[in-house]
Amino acid sequence: MNDLFISYAHIDDEPLTEGAKGWISRLHRLVEIRLSQLMGERPNIWRDPTLQGSEIFGETIVRQLSEVKAMVSIVSPRYVKSDWCIREVEEFCKAAQSKGGIRCGNKSRVVKVVKTPVPSAEYPVSLFEIFNSQLGFEFFEIDQESGRVHEFSEELGEAAKQRFLEKVDDLAHDLRQLLKLLKGPPPPSSGKTVYLALASFDVQSDRDRIYRELVERGHTVLPEAPLPIILEEFEKVVRADLDRCQLAIHMVGSRYGMIPDGSSSSVVELQVRLSREKVSDPSFRRLIWLPNDLPTPDEHQASFLKRLREDADMRIGTELLQDNVEKLKEIMLEILQPPKKKETAVAPATGQTPWVYLICDQEDDARVDPLEDFLFNQGLEVGRPHFDGSESEISEGHRRNLQICDAALIFYGGANRTWVDMKLMDLAQAPGYGRTKPMLAKTVCIAPPDQRDKQRFRTHLAEIIRLPASFSGEALSPFLQHINQREAGAGTGA
Repeated sequence: MNDLFISYAHIDDEPLTEGAKGWISRLHRLVEIRLSQLMGERPNIWRDPTLQGSEIFGETIVRQLSEVKAMVSIVSPRYVKSDWCIREVEEFCKAAQSKGGIRCGNKSRVVKVVKTPVPSAEYPVSLFEIFNSQLGFEFFEIDQESGRVHEFSEELGEAAKQRFLEKVDDLAHDLRQLLKLLKGPPPPSSGKTVYLALASFDVQSDRDRIYRELVERGHTVLPEAPLPIILEEFEKVVRADLDRCQLAIHMVGSRYGMIPDGSSSSVVELQVRLSREKVSDPSFRRLIWLPNDLPTPDEHQASFLKRLREDADMRIGTELLQDNVEKLKEIMLEILQPPKKKETAVAPATGQTPWVYLICDQEDDARVDPLEDFLFNQGLEVGRPHFDGSESEISEGHRRNLQICDAALIFYGGANRTWVDMKLMDLAQAPGYGRTKPMLAKTVCIAPPDQRDKQRFRTHLAEIIRLPASFSGEALSPFLQHINQREAGAGTGA
């Protein structure tokens, strides 16, 4: 019995350059090689190399389709118009229904690979019913400015070739899982179920990398099917998927994204709002990621990003991260690790010496010595970031300090504005690290050198203090007053 049958329109295998292999032929070869590497044995992959269209749909094809385990359909404008291709899908589904159906576990035995996008209205009914239930593998991207489709192909430059190879790898991993399911019930999985929110096109390649990482580690990734474009149906499906998940990951770029019918909010924002409904569940975590080099967003997206950063309700139970995708991957994998027995971090009780977390960039490590000395002499315990150790150890120490400190002071000296914004986001998302009580004070301390970004700096997330060129403890009086007043209020039960 063949493992896979590749169903395609032969026009899609015609090479763009003389003497080159066609797109389907290259896909076939690479999938076979990658699957062999993943499975440890060579799969049996079959496709019909004869010209289609003028020939009669033969009994040989019908017999082969009745014996194959799974079908890979290469969707294109020609594919959905081809009676032959439509018949192949129908005959395979007919044979599959007589042997348990076209679904195996949570996977379809008909795997959709989209070479060139086709509007859903152009799908024949029989294909629409099958393909509409799965996301599939898209070997293209769309330029949002021009609407032009750019296919991933080895012939269209190094970037398109790299994306083609990445998608082949994704497809091979999915097919390996499907073929393992078809061999028999899988052993109990130790993986978790993760909601990896659909994202705007500008961060799609980063989303693909995270998807690949999750799947390779045995986690189930939702959504598995295209989301409805009607608001009520969209919300119902997303809520049902989130109810199955222990973690939601939202990757937010510079584009606002598609807006479903009946909504004024984009798919990206709606998913963030819907996952917010679950943060009261102690077994559920939420990560929202922004790229480090976020381009200038459009007007709607700028407003959404501002809400993410400044709306306290939006950030409850959430870790908001602006960094490279590797940092997102690191935190994601840390969350998904089996729970370890840890000592419970306990914040100082009321009446004990307040503990201040003095946050600075490594560049300013020596410059904050006078601040640390002054605060310590005022009877406060003072902690600072550590810059020795691995990146994960440094990040873990930073999150732990945010979890247990009584007050935080961000030193804005030699660091840039992006660094300060990231630290403000860290303060805002401290409840996501397990913090259970409000901070006594949150302050940004702006120090020389003077520059336009510092002059224009404003925030609703913290108080602002501007230090003179020569350090004076008097400038920190408002910070100390906040700590003393609130500590006194807590001590009297106010």
